[in-house]
Amino acid sequence: MISSIVNSTYYANVSATKCQEFGRWYKKYKKIKVERVERENLSDYCVLGQRPMHLPNMNQLASLGKTNEQSPHS
Repeated sequence: MISSIVNSTYYANVSATKCQEFGRWYKKYKKIKVERVERENLSDYCVLGQRPMHLPNMNQLASLGKTNEQSPHS
């Protein structure tokens, strides 16, 4: 029935109020659906905790900090 309404093939007496109510619901539904698809597409590219290969790992950064603390100027 919903697809018939969306495709304008539902032939029944529907009040203007019900049409507007359905229109509001459908807009919200489409917006949520689009946002969900966008999030799913982003998840293909963004993985939490994944570090880009060109950045040093945490052990390398820690050793850099130690060498700076033990500089001969102190």
